[in-house]
Formats: sequence, C-alpha cells, structure tokens
Amino acid sequence: MSPGGAEIRVARAGDENGIIEGLNRCRSRPLSLEEWSWSYPPSATGRPIVVAVKDGRIVAHVGGVISAFQIDRRTVPALAVADEFALAEVGGNGEQNRLLAEMLKAWVSEFGGADRIRMIYQLVGDDAGGGFSPLAGGHRVALPPVDVLARKVAVSSPVRRLAFRAEPARDWEPRLDNLWRRIARFYPFAAVRDAEMSLHRHAGHPETRRHRFLVFPRFSRHAVAWAVFETNASRCRWVDLVWDHDEPGALDLLAHLSRRLASQVGAMNERIVLGGDADARARLEALGFRSEGALEDLSLTVFSLPQMLRPADLDSRFYATQTDLDPLRRIG
Repeated sequence: MSPGGAEIRVARAGDENGIIEGLNRCRSRPLSLEEWSWSYPPSATGRPIVVAVKDGRIVAHVGGVISAFQIDRRTVPALAVADEFALAEVGGNGEQNRLLAEMLKAWVSEFGGADRIRMIYQLVGDDAGGGFSPLAGGHRVALPPVDVLARKVAVSSPVRRLAFRAEPARDWEPRLDNLWRRIARFYPFAAVRDAEMSLHRHAGHPETRRHRFLVFPRFSRHAVAWAVFETNASRCRWVDLVWDHDEPGALDLLAHLSRRLASQVGAMNERIVLGGDADARARLEALGFRSEGALEDLSLTVFSLPQMLRPADLDSRFYATQTDLDPLRRIG
C-alpha cells in the first residue's frame, strides 16, 4: 500500500471531476472542466496523469504536458510536470510528500523511457508555482530571475517596422515549423516552438482569446517572428514570442501590434514575462517597456535526461515566456 493508504494508478475516463476538485482546493483561481480538458488534450497514449485514490476519492495527482525540447540544437521528446497536489486527507506534510514521490516514480515509469520521453522535468518558483512545490527526487538546477516588463505609455515605433508585415497565424501553422528551424540557434535551451506546440498550447482556449501573428519582411514569404497575445479590459499580455535576432524591425512591429490590441480593448497596460533573451529585453525597453520586477527563486528539477546531456547544461540559457512558466495559467 502506498503512503497514506492510497492506490496509485494511471488516470482514466471519469476521473476529471475528482482531479479538478482537488486542484481547486490548492489553487488561487478556480479551474473549469473546459479549461482542464484544453490543458490536457486526449491522445492515443492517454493523458500523462497519475492519481492516488483513497476511499473512492482522488486525493493526489501528478499531471504533465508533452512537448519537444531543444538543448544545444538537439531536440528530444520531453514531459513537463504541469500540476500536482496531495490533499490533507492523506496525512501530514511528510505523508503527502512521500505519496507524491511514489506517484512521481509511477509517472516516470509509465510515461518515460528511452524509447519514448527522453527528458522529464518540473519548473517551479515562488511566483510561478502558486503554492506548488518541487517534487522530491531528481537534480534541481537554480535558474536566473525571469523579467516582468510592462508598458503603460506608448513610444513611437521606429520606421523600420514598416519594412515588415504581420499575418494572423492559423491553429495549425506549418510556417512556424520553418521559422523555428531558422531561428533555433537563438534559443539553445528552450521548448520547441513549432506547429504542434502552438496548436496544443494556444488554439481554442475556452476562456480567453489569443491573438497569434507571424511577421514577415514586406516582400518575403519567410517568417522572421511569431508572437501570441491575450487581451482583456485591463491589459494586453504577451503569452509567447520567438524572433530572428538579426531582424529587430520585426520586434518593433510586434510591439506596435501589442499597443493596437491594447487600444482596441481599452487596456492601459502591456505586459511580458521574458527570460533568457537579453536582446529582446533591450529592444522592448527602447520601445517603452519597463521592469515590474522579476520572478525569483525559479528552479528546474530534472528527473530524466538523455545520457549525452548533463543537468549543468540547463543554466542561464533557459528561455522562458508565459507559456513555459504557466502551463495551466498559474500566473495572474
């Protein structure tokens, strides 16, 4: 019997309501069934989730997001811990931690393996985790602070933005694959931004509207930047960004689009969470963005890694946007 007297098993159909009930007891913002289903889309191999059941109730949970990850131009299939909880019914903190450790072993065993997922990790921080803490085990690597930049007063965009044009990106966007292949060198340690990732992480969100754009030189069909925004009455938030660092005018145009989107909804604030891209930060600061602080105490815990890589390789080169830090919208 596992710690707390609970049965550990892979999640199955019908567990959704119990999982959401448990998550909402540990979260500051309620999670709906629609948003949970969007965050954990079904697949041929099932959702990467394990649960612990006690007296017919789900009392603990570990769930992840499957993606591709790039380290020094090498791409590996990866699985990131997205959410976990263990309720007080399990016992004290010691019992809860022991149960989560057992569940993590079961989770890695079920969904990991050299022939499938090559890298398994968890990203947490005091500002990113919303009360979630690192799971036991693995190798923990401290990461530099991630900047939070905001703009309340518009700055005139340089005329060089006029040399570029923007097009709305589609749900399935193969042009993003081509863009990533050309600019991957600027992101030595990052989740791969390709058509599949964009489809699963940015298309069809049930509660918020996401605006996705590809940017091209005016007379070219080869994209040089991609960005995702969310808007509401209070702000325009940059959810994701990748760009060709040799084309600063593309970022100028995206900043111009951000201001236009904010104006359309009456928002007075534009905000971006950005780590591991000093060039983007400098360019955005020149366009009027200012620091609102940083996400501190960010760390990466690696539970499984290809043999040719070392945890020490996962250092200040880590690229982070809202998408990386917030698989289930933990940051407000």
